Amino acid sequence: MTPEFLLQSLAPLHHLSNTDTRTLRQLHSGKLKRLSPNYAIDSDVFEQAPRHLQHWIDIVAKGRDRHEAVAIGRTAARLHGMWVVPLTDEVAEFALPSGHVPPLKNQAAGTRYRYAALTSDDITIINGARAVHRVRAFLDIARYHGFAEGLVAADWLLATGFTKQTLTTQLNLLGRVKGVAVARRCIAHAVAKSESPYESFARALLIEAGIGDLEVQKHVGSRTRVDLCVAGFLIIEVDGESKYDGATFGKSTDSVIVAERKREKWLQNLGYRVLRVSPADLHRHSASFAATVRSIVARAA
Repeated sequence: MTPEFLLQSLAPLHHLSNTDTRTLRQLHSGKLKRLSPNYAIDSDVFEQAPRHLQHWIDIVAKGRDRHEAVAIGRTAARLHGMWVVPLTDEVAEFALPSGHVPPLKNQAAGTRYRYAALTSDDITIINGARAVHRVRAFLDIARYHGFAEGLVAADWLLATGFTKQTLTTQLNLLGRVKGVAVARRCIAHAVAKSESPYESFARALLIEAGIGDLEVQKHVGSRTRVDLCVAGFLIIEVDGESKYDGATFGKSTDSVIVAERKREKWLQNLGYRVLRVSPADLHRHSASFAATVRSIVARAA
């Protein structure tokens, strides 16, 4: 399933009339899923798409429907294909270049308008939807949603070629607005080495818990890298479910587990301790994850 395929699957409803009985029946029966007033998509296609692409195509549809509105924050980040790890219920975020915020009664369900001073330099067009540029998307995520989400976005920017100086320059252009200190802290801790959003998220949780001495993508030996190393000995590996689904990486689940166990034993024989966590663990048990790491490091000390 690709973004291009989902874009081609969008069904415009701009000129839908009462005489178009076939489309109306499909909407009524649920065969077509309405994403916005003027766009729908085949429900089976939507359900088969990965969750992050479901968010993406939903945002594209909503963005195309709002000709004056500009996607900001998480919504803009998803349109750009940036890493997003939402810690609260996710709604489509928009702003108006005029600076006005529509009354709540005029805001469609599943959307939120924020006050944001935008210039033409802040805005770009992505697949027919207006959105702020990548750096502004990060800055707004940090300002609106906090350090952990902001660090995930900042890591993505550095990993794709942006520099801390560019991020800082754009931050300074915002002037004195709420959340600047959070965004500045994200920039200070951002790295270009992170290879997944949940590696960045795990690191953010540890930083917020006051746990330091963190090495990202540490080399162990000549051929092995680990996601994160704490205090020189505690290796943290963030394993997504796709790693063990037997399909995504072209290897059977059993062979992946056996290979991981051999690698883990090798690391332990070198004196490392290995802690494995999943994205779900980090989401649901973030406090206990940080507490576990703190306890292991304290006992070793």
